[in-house]
Amino acid sequence: NRVDIARNYILSGVQQWPEQALEDIMMTALITDKVEFCRLLLENGIYMQKFLTIHRLEELYNT
Repeated sequence: NRVDIARNYILSGVQQWPEQALEDIMMTALITDKVEFCRLLLENGIYMQKFLTIHRLEELYNT
């Protein structure tokens, strides 16, 4: 729930996060309605056109 911590420590640029890890975090943020986390991830390397596959769209719809 702390976007400021994520911005300052997790996505600080010190560590390169695997794409799958960021996609998993994005999926969780979407499911739990964490708009600020979604925005932060979109600003830091998640490309919605690549992220939103048919499978993920179905999963989000069914959640």
